[in-house]
Amino acid sequence: MLLVVENLFGESQKTDWRETVCDSKMNSAFFQRVHRVLQQKGFVQGEYSNQKALLQNLVNFQKFHNLAVGNFTVETMQQLGVIF
Repeated sequence: MLLVVENLFGESQKTDWRETVCDSKMNSAFFQRVHRVLQQKGFVQGEYSNQKALLQNLVNFQKFHNLAVGNFTVETMQQLGVIF
């Protein structure tokens, strides 16, 4: 299966288990796709620069949509419409 399970910490600091995108699928093309979708949805401006900045923009999207925050979760990718 393409997914792994990872422990995430949200704003409430409550531990929660979510499926995340497998590391082998998180390559440059994946990050650029996520960036483009976040850009189209108004959560990022400018060109893709690095994973740290992308993750912060992703966290902003996750908070706005009341999703688990802090990682590239399957739930978030589905909300974005990003296929991995």
